[in-house]
Amino acid sequence: MPYTPTTWVNNTPPPLSATNLNKLTNELKSQAALLQIAHDLPTWVNGANPSLSNKIVLNEMERVLYEVAVAQGLSYTKTVWDDGWTPPRNATNLNKMENQAQANRADLDANPPAPPPGPVGVPSIPTGLTATPGNGKVTLTWQANPTAEQVDRYQVYMNGAEVSLNVTGLNYIVTGLTNGTSYSFTISAHNVNGYGSQTATAVQSTPTAGTAPSGYYYFIDFEGASFPPANWSLENRGDLWGTTGTAGTITRVTDPLGIEGQVCSCRINYAPNRDFSYNAPVWLNAMYTGASTAYSGYNAVAQETWYRVKWMVPAGQNVFANGETNFMIEWHTDNNTQALGGNSSATLAYGGFPLTSGGTTSPTRIFRMATGTPSSPSYTCFPGPNVSSGYNSGNHGADLEAAKAAMGQTVQANRWYEEVFHFVWSKNAGTGKFQWWIDGVLKADMTMATLYANPSLPNGQAYNTFGVYNYKYNVNGTSTINYGLVALGPTAASVGFTP
Repeated sequence: MPYTPTTWVNNTPPPLSATNLNKLTNELKSQAALLQIAHDLPTWVNGANPSLSNKIVLNEMERVLYEVAVAQGLSYTKTVWDDGWTPPRNATNLNKMENQAQANRADLDANPPAPPPGPVGVPSIPTGLTATPGNGKVTLTWQANPTAEQVDRYQVYMNGAEVSLNVTGLNYIVTGLTNGTSYSFTISAHNVNGYGSQTATAVQSTPTAGTAPSGYYYFIDFEGASFPPANWSLENRGDLWGTTGTAGTITRVTDPLGIEGQVCSCRINYAPNRDFSYNAPVWLNAMYTGASTAYSGYNAVAQETWYRVKWMVPAGQNVFANGETNFMIEWHTDNNTQALGGNSSATLAYGGFPLTSGGTTSPTRIFRMATGTPSSPSYTCFPGPNVSSGYNSGNHGADLEAAKAAMGQTVQANRWYEEVFHFVWSKNAGTGKFQWWIDGVLKADMTMATLYANPSLPNGQAYNTFGVYNYKYNVNGTSTINYGLVALGPTAASVGFTP
C-alpha cells in the first residue's frame, strides 16, 4: 500500500508531533519487517521532551531507511541527528525522511522481497536449562533457540516422561511434587518440522519446604507477617536532581506467576517531561549508616562477599524508550565519594525495545563497574567478548552499546531471573575480583579493581551501600520490578548458590 508522506513545517510544537512521528515510525517498522531488518524503533509519546534522547530514535529511523533503500537497490544519504536538533526546527530533514519512506514503499510494492525461508529441519537442543526447587514444585528456565529455527513451543519431560507439550515461553513450573524426592528434567524444542532432541544431560532438582542457607549475612524472601523488614530503608523518592513530583511506591504483593509467593514490588509513577524518572529504592541499612567513618558492612579491604537476587518484571508494567537505562541492583558509593563525582556500580537493563512476554525484542542485561578515582571515574561494562574481559573506555555510552551487542540475552517480562555476584572488594586491580552469573550461567569473571580509590576514607578506598530498586533514566511512563529474594554472605554456599 502506498505511503503518503507528512509535510513538516518548522516550529510545529513538539506535543502535536507524536501522531505524525508514529505514522512515519510505523511505516519504517512495516518496511523493516518485510526485509527482516532488526530495529529499535519505539512509540512516540505526546509531551516528551525531544531534546533529551530523540537523537537516538531519529538516527535509528535513518538507519532503517538506509538499509531498506540499499536492500531495494535505491540510494539514500543518512542525516546524522544530534542533541538539541528537535523536530520543530528540522522540517527539511524530516521531509527528507518522509520522501525516502515513500520511495522505499513504492519500490517494495513494485518489487516485493521473497518470503523468508522456513526452518531447515527440527530445532537444535535448547540450552541453559536450570531447575530451581520450591515447596512441592520445581521451576524450569532455559534460553531461547536461534530465531532462524522458528520454534513455536517447547516440550518438558520429567523422569523421561512428557509433562507438557505446549510451553510457549522460556519457563515452566512443575507442581504437585514430593518434598525430599529428586526429579530429573529435560526439554526439547518444536517447529513446523517436528520436535528436536531432548537436552543431553538432565538437570536434577529436589523440592523442599525451604530454609535459609546457613552462614549468611542477610537473607529475605519477603514471606512472613511484617513488611517492610526492620533493617531495610524504603526510599520511594520523587525529588531526584531537583525535580519534584509523585514518588514511587514500595509494597509487598503476591507473585503473579505463583512462583515466589510474597515479593517486594517497586513501582515508578508517571513522570511527564522529566529528565529522570523517580526511583523506588530499597536499601540494606545494615551495610552503611551514612557517614564515611561509620561504615559497618561487607567490603573492607580484600573482603569477599556474595550476593544473590531474584527479580522479574510483570507483563504490561514497563515500557522502555530507545536508548534508556533502568537500574535495578546497585552498589552505591558512600556519601563522601559520591560528593567528589564517583558513580555507583550497578546492573541495568539497557536498550530500546518494548518489554514483551516471551519475546526477544527486549532490553539487554548489563553490569557497569565504576572504579578509579571519584573525580575521574573509570567504567567497565560487561559482558565483554568473553567472560574474562569487559569494555573499558572514556566513552561510557560506547561501552554500554558494546556490552549490549555482546550479551546475547534479552530481558523478558513475566520471567523470574536469578543473579549471583561475587566480589573481592579492593581498589587494587591485582587484588579485586568480580564474577557474575545469570540463571547459573557465568557472564563475567575478572581480576580487577572493584572500588574507588579515595584517600580521604579509611584504607584509602570507598565503601558501598547495597540496594535493589527501580530507577529509570530519560523516560515518561510507569515501571514495576518485583524482587523475590535477596541474600548476602561470605561464601557461595551462604547465599544458597553452587557455582
